[in-house]
Amino acid sequence: MSRISTHAANTFLFDSTRRLHQRFIDGQLAVSTEKKSQDYKGLNVDARRLVSIENTRSLLEHYKKSNEQEDVRLQISDITINSLRESLKDFN
Repeated sequence: MSRISTHAANTFLFDSTRRLHQRFIDGQLAVSTEKKSQDYKGLNVDARRLVSIENTRSLLEHYKKSNEQEDVRLQISDITINSLRESLKDFN
């Protein structure tokens, strides 16, 4: 066993050991839960990208729903106009 000569060296080694231990615990948790992180905070850049993708997906779903509603309105208008044409044709 080697001797640590100064308080600064002791503190540095202790902090390094503590960080290594924390990384080990985080790795074990990630493996056992099959998740990279337990919350968005642990994902950093990936979280920002994920939230952006979720927002884009939500906007696209809203856009798609609006287009479907407009398509129904256009179909109703088309049916109405065709009926009017037929009525005018019969009237002539």
